[in-house]
Amino acid sequence: MISYTCDLCGKTMIENDPMRFVVKIEIFAARDPLELCDDDLIDDRREELAQMQDVDEQLYQSHRYDLCGECRQIYQEDPLFRSKLYQRPRHSDN
Repeated sequence: MISYTCDLCGKTMIENDPMRFVVKIEIFAARDPLELCDDDLIDDRREELAQMQDVDEQLYQSHRYDLCGECRQIYQEDPLFRSKLYQRPRHSDN
């Protein structure tokens, strides 16, 4: 039997535990997708595009966490743990 550990509280959970949850987080650069114009198709911009792709790959991160039912509830209520860290506006003005 496979067992898992809650990444917040350390509680041991079994593989098919109905109170075991997975949180997946992706972090990547927030920018608009590349838009191509006619000049882009004419000019050879492979090197420039390759450099941009390299930067995107360096900035991308993916995380996966196992949570027990209690910690899932805590995470769901405050996913950025703002109440634990500091008080600041809930979102930007844009």
